Amino acid sequence: MKLNIKDAAQKYLQDKMPSKDSYVFLALDDGSNKFSELGGTCAIGNKFQFVFSTQEDTDYNEDIENNLDLKLTTSK
Repeated sequence: MKLNIKDAAQKYLQDKMPSKDSYVFLALDDGSNKFSELGGTCAIGNKFQFVFSTQEDTDYNEDIENNLDLKLTTSK
């Protein structure tokens, strides 16, 4: 999978990332994982979020190719 991040989104993300060496996890935001604060919704599979970390997460080990060379991963 490859994710193409547009210029406006790139500018937005630059302010959110702790550093250029940050790990970025693409996670569902539907109550199904440790990063989601939602619960009991009918949003399964249609809401996503970027989670930034200074450390790898073994649950998020599926690489996502991207045009910004981010350390971008997701879970199975």
